[in-house]
Amino acid sequence: MLRIGLPPLRERSEDIPLLVRIFLDQFASDNDVDPRPIDPQVVEQMQLYDWPGNVRELKNMCERLAVMARAETIQLGDLPPEFSADVVASRQPTPHLDALAGMSLEDIEKAVITRTLEQTNGNRTRSAETLGISLRTLQRKIKEYSEESE
Repeated sequence: MLRIGLPPLRERSEDIPLLVRIFLDQFASDNDVDPRPIDPQVVEQMQLYDWPGNVRELKNMCERLAVMARAETIQLGDLPPEFSADVVASRQPTPHLDALAGMSLEDIEKAVITRTLEQTNGNRTRSAETLGISLRTLQRKIKEYSEESE
């Protein structure tokens, strides 16, 4: 079996504009309607979103926008509340490399694994994929961390 590693959508935000256009065009074709134009600000906001459901979630969002948009052009107001600039900005991690200086690599690794688990709502399989490690390695690390805290 050939495995192809594909990073999560949140790491490929440059793909979002093309995917949005493809999904909107596909929805229009499937429903025999004209494709809806989309305001570029909507796509920019979509590029800032974390997409925990990955490409499937993006596709569903495009279908929702194609059906539910109030105007002829899909606009920012058509996005659900979790896409508002304030909410998206509050979720965006701000890199503080200075805060990492002086930490051991083991502590940095633990912090990254812990944060990734939080972002995936504890989904170990998705966390392992995101981190680029095997599920077995992730489980071993979690066990090490729990033993340290005892």
